[in-house]
Amino acid sequence: MLTFRKGAASSTPGGARAMADHLMEETLSPEAVAMGDYYTRNRAAELGAGPGPDGEAGPEAPRQGTRPQPRRDMHPGLAAALGIEPHGVPTVEQVSQILAGRRADGSELATNEAATTRSVSYIDLCFSAPKSVSLAWAFAPTGAERATILQAHRDAVDASLRYVAREIGQVRRGKAGSGGSEAGHVAWIGFEHFTARATAEVKRPDPKTGKVTTELHTLRPDRDPSGAGDPQLHTHCAVPNLVLTDGGHLGALDLSPTRTRIHEFGAFYQAQIAANLRRTGVAVELEERTGMARLPAISEAVCEAFSKRTRDGTEAAREEAARRGLDWNGMTPDMQVAFLKGGTKAARKNKEDDLSDFAAWRGQAVAIGWEHRGAVAPQREGAEAPQQQSRAARLEAAYEAALPLLDAQFSRTSVLNGADLRAAAARALITAGMTPGAEGGRADVDAVTKTMRERGVRQDGQLTGLVWGRDGERDEVKVTTALHLAQEGEAVALAKAAALDRSRALPPAALAAAVERSGLDFGDEHGKAQHAAIVRLGTGGAVGVAVGVAGSGKTALLRPLVDAWQGQGDQVIGVAIAWRQAEPLKEAGIGSVAALTGFLHGVAAGRISVGPRTVVVVDELGQVGARQMLDLLRLRQEHGFRIVAVGDDKQCQGIEAGPVVNLMRRALGPEAVPEILTTRRQRTERERAIAGLFRDGKAAQALAMKQADGTAEAVPGGYDDAVRRVAELWRQRREANAGDAGFSISVTAPTNADARAVALALREERRAMGELGADVLSVRATDQAGATYNLTLALGDRVRLFDRLNAKFLDGGRGNIGNNGSVLEVRD
Repeated sequence: MLTFRKGAASSTPGGARAMADHLMEETLSPEAVAMGDYYTRNRAAELGAGPGPDGEAGPEAPRQGTRPQPRRDMHPGLAAALGIEPHGVPTVEQVSQILAGRRADGSELATNEAATTRSVSYIDLCFSAPKSVSLAWAFAPTGAERATILQAHRDAVDASLRYVAREIGQVRRGKAGSGGSEAGHVAWIGFEHFTARATAEVKRPDPKTGKVTTELHTLRPDRDPSGAGDPQLHTHCAVPNLVLTDGGHLGALDLSPTRTRIHEFGAFYQAQIAANLRRTGVAVELEERTGMARLPAISEAVCEAFSKRTRDGTEAAREEAARRGLDWNGMTPDMQVAFLKGGTKAARKNKEDDLSDFAAWRGQAVAIGWEHRGAVAPQREGAEAPQQQSRAARLEAAYEAALPLLDAQFSRTSVLNGADLRAAAARALITAGMTPGAEGGRADVDAVTKTMRERGVRQDGQLTGLVWGRDGERDEVKVTTALHLAQEGEAVALAKAAALDRSRALPPAALAAAVERSGLDFGDEHGKAQHAAIVRLGTGGAVGVAVGVAGSGKTALLRPLVDAWQGQGDQVIGVAIAWRQAEPLKEAGIGSVAALTGFLHGVAAGRISVGPRTVVVVDELGQVGARQMLDLLRLRQEHGFRIVAVGDDKQCQGIEAGPVVNLMRRALGPEAVPEILTTRRQRTERERAIAGLFRDGKAAQALAMKQADGTAEAVPGGYDDAVRRVAELWRQRREANAGDAGFSISVTAPTNADARAVALALREERRAMGELGADVLSVRATDQAGATYNLTLALGDRVRLFDRLNAKFLDGGRGNIGNNGSVLEVRD
């Protein structure tokens, strides 16, 4: 796995010093660090003699923390510019100066003017070994095997850094890169860590600018009574924002690849460590769920058992402060740091704090009944060495392994970035085997993507060609498939033909009478836009589309249409992606509603009867995939029903592939797709202006306006702080509106994982408010993407369903208890 973060340039090195302290803190006991050095013969000569992990002679290390390791083959000019010795060990003060965007001695970097004004001083690329690899290292039966696994990680990190450096080590010349780019040399400093430990976040405002930065402070082994952290090999690589060209020009890194290629870089590391381990006799396979390498010698259950001890260090600090009668949130940053250094008391499972990391891990293994006998396959004496696959065979296997990966991606989106194909190629090479080293691995990725271009990829179970192009202000490589284009072309042709069929169009007089009966006011500009959409949809052809922004009253404009259709004897059926989204269509007078997938299957199987006197109303069109729309249009051609669709392509993206609203614009013509761009939901002109900025993609400007209005917050700190603030705001809004019977509030989140995190925080707020009882049971739950997790339930919990669900009742009967989108409450 690869995580990426940017380090903000600072006027003082104080903030960078906190990061340097974090990077250089011990993540194993000094004895364990020395043991690792001894077994890999990395720095044993510097450390002296002492016992090894199993009592044999070995080195003993003083307490000196994690040693920063500069790039050993750093270009001399770059080393001179940074003021560091590539073969030396920089001090924490020197590291903090470099992280702050200065030379190691604290003086200014001698760069061009553009580089000195940059806001990013360094980037942190953290390469983490798969959990199964970390466990194989920690529980290796011999020192030689442990050293082999550690070296496989180190070599993979080195190769991956060189792979990334070639992409970001480009100096852009001229304004905004108008003068092209020039390749250059990049430096880095590595910080090797062996465990995953809880970290506490301290938010500190800059005394000059007031800008809040977040400092990370690790709960150190001798300060954290929870004992050993989880085994986790990972290396932080701090890359200063400096590039030296052969012409002597000092410029900044080109960070544009970090916007789209982080997954590719992470997959490259995974393929490299897999290749390194496989060469030593360790079996490696691809874990399809995560896209990472895994060792079959270590079960998933064992990996989970050693992934539960690391917890939120900030929450641990907050709880311990409260236990001592202190208020963590009321402390100044200096007080928080002093409190952490004095010994944060995180929750302990048992008395492991007196044991070394390795001893604690062994104790945990005994507790779960696991004994590791090694990951390296034993070689029988006299047995022939396994025959190595040729490179051609490996690349063919990688191409075949990449096909299902891309099939899944193209089922979700019709257009991928070029980097997505390279990431799929790298993941496939985890299985097939990648050539070790940056350039050999790059050549393998290039070869697999070339085969994709020449032979195509799989979509919907069939091979199809790739179509390449460039798009956007950054001229990024984009890829779609010939099948997508063919399906979209067919959908456009079917919609265009259907639009010419006005045989069941509403008579203007009948529509006007229905509008009059609705009692709706269409007098203002917003109402006129709604009325124009009603007329277009009612009197148009057999396919009609209207676009309306959130809060524009799309459901309201359907009421007179439904009234008029039913008045002429038409059957009206409402559909949406989910049952929950289809239910509100009943407010428009539509009696029969269904989830789109169920409707399509029902019509195809003959369970749902439709014909020329049927109108199918599709809500939230922006969430409908191109393939689903094509299926609907094919059924329309067969049965002759009308399709009337409303939605907003900029409100929510479809789970399945394809920008359907744009396809309908192509088919019907932009002038035939009415748009309602004003809204009733935003009550003031400023709110409407902000909504328009978001719609136009000007999010930074819109957010600045909302922050000025107090309707948006930038939460200092990290992910957990943001989640916690959402929960606090939710509670505050509910308490402020406690007397309003009609008040309701909802929380939205970008991903299922984010939604779960927020839901857990809201759950604790509800428990504090007395709305939730004690936990009563835990069930294994599955989200709509197929990911499984443990769901703990208490009296008062509310659970959202992602599928239609039947249940057995206490009286022995069975029946439906909810649909996709239904929210159920746990009751006694």
